[in-house]
This record gives sequence, C-alpha cells and structure tokens, in this order.
Amino acid sequence: MSACRICGCTDDDCTWCMVLTGERCFWVEQDLCSACAPMGSDDERRAKYRSRVAWDLGHKRGNSIPGKAELLGHCNAMLRVWARLNCRRVHPERYAKKEVA
Repeated sequence: MSACRICGCTDDDCTWCMVLTGERCFWVEQDLCSACAPMGSDDERRAKYRSRVAWDLGHKRGNSIPGKAELLGHCNAMLRVWARLNCRRVHPERYAKKEVA
C-alpha cells in the first residue's frame, strides 16, 4: 500500500486531505498524493505549505470537528516533515545510507 511522502495519507485513510482540500485525493506519483502535489515544486515547500494551510484552517474552525487542536496537531506533524527534509538537504552526509563492509 502506498503512503504519501508528505502527509502520510494512504488509500484507506486520506482524512486530512479531505479536511484541507474538501475532496478525496488520488495518486499523482507512486508516493505523492494530489492534495500535496500542487503545494510547491519540492517536498520541503509542500510540507511547509501544508502546515500553513492546516494552521490557518485550525484558527478559522475553532471548536468544529476536526477542531483547532487536531488541525494544529496536523500542522505540527507537517512542520516535523519539513524539518526532516530540510536537515537532509542541509546535511546530506548525516543522512546518507551507510554501507555495510
């Protein structure tokens, strides 16, 4: 089963894509959903933009379901994805696969 490399949605669960875009996502690449694809030209921008969308929606929705707390939690998850991708770009030597001798 595929999972989006940005938001982590799967064929069985695209809840956050539906909350943020209003529709079910589909696959545009093997590991990239349609909800994340137009959000930038690289994965760092996609994750950061998605966190911003979740943050904005969380503050607009207030106590709706999913409410502010859930949306801000998704925002934080996307910021962690962005930070991980950013670290891999800035320090590729730390994240290079180590060869077994």
